[in-house]
Amino acid sequence: MKSKSKLNLKLNYKRVVIFLTFLWIAFIFARSLKPANQSQMESMWILELFYRLFPFRPSHYFIRKLAHFTEYAILGSFSVPLLKIYFPKRPGFMALLLSAPLGVLTALFDETIQLFVEGRNGEIRDIWLDILGCVTGSLICVILSAVLRKLKNIKIL
Repeated sequence: MKSKSKLNLKLNYKRVVIFLTFLWIAFIFARSLKPANQSQMESMWILELFYRLFPFRPSHYFIRKLAHFTEYAILGSFSVPLLKIYFPKRPGFMALLLSAPLGVLTALFDETIQLFVEGRNGEIRDIWLDILGCVTGSLICVILSAVLRKLKNIKIL
C-alpha cells in the first residue's frame, strides 16, 4: 500500500512540474503576442514601479532586457526539477547541460513569434540574453539544491 502511495506522489509531482514548465513557456509566448504599444505600456508601468522602489533610474531599454532575462531565469529554474525526473543520478549536471537547449528552443520560438506581431521584431541579442537567463536560473537552482542537501546532511534543517 505504501509503495502505491509513493508512486502516485511521484507521478503527481512529475505532472505538476511538466505542467508548470509548459505553462511558463505559454506565458512567455503570450507576452510576445502582444502588440508593441501594449507591451510598451506594461514596461512603463514596471519602470514607474522601479522609480518608486529604488533610488536609481533605469532606462526603458534596461527594464525590457531585465524582463527577458528574468522570464528565462524562471524557466531555467523550472528545468532543474523537470530534469531531475528524467536524470535522477546526475540532476545538477544534466540540468545545466540541458537548460541551454531549452532556453535556445524557447527563445527561438519566442523571437520568431515577435516577427509576426505589429510593431515587434525578433532580435538575436534577445535570444542570447534569454539563453543566459535560462542557464543562470538553472545554475542558481542547482546551487540552492546542493546547499540545502548539505544542510540536511549536517542536521541544520
